[in-house]
Amino acid sequence: MYFKQIDTLRALAVIFVIYSHWGPQNSIPNQLFPVNLKAIGCTFISLSLVLLAIKGYTGFLGKLMSSKVLIYLGKISYGLYLYHSIVFLIMRYVGINISNPIQKNTVGLLLLLLISSASWYFFEKPINNLKKYFSYRYD
Repeated sequence: MYFKQIDTLRALAVIFVIYSHWGPQNSIPNQLFPVNLKAIGCTFISLSLVLLAIKGYTGFLGKLMSSKVLIYLGKISYGLYLYHSIVFLIMRYVGINISNPIQKNTVGLLLLLLISSASWYFFEKPINNLKKYFSYRYD
């Protein structure tokens, strides 16, 4: 029963994303129900991944989610979130001017990974190691 609900969510998500991308843009359903179906579809996909994670991933998805690359990206994810908006400002400030957008984004991604990794090893990990000295109980 549980997996049937997840399959229903994913099916709805795919339908919403496909309809919002290739469906008629000025149709009556869009005028009566003016919402971003692509965003709703992405939300359903994310929700189904979270629900599957609660039960535990198996098969190909389980191997993918337990890969060393994704585990490492999970460790530095806060840094990725925190520093992603300033990477291009840093590039401009340092004087890195790249006109090719693919090269610019590649350099930006590499710089973001470098900054986020440094943040993990020099700040976040040492602070996380301090948790063993504090109790989580409220007395």
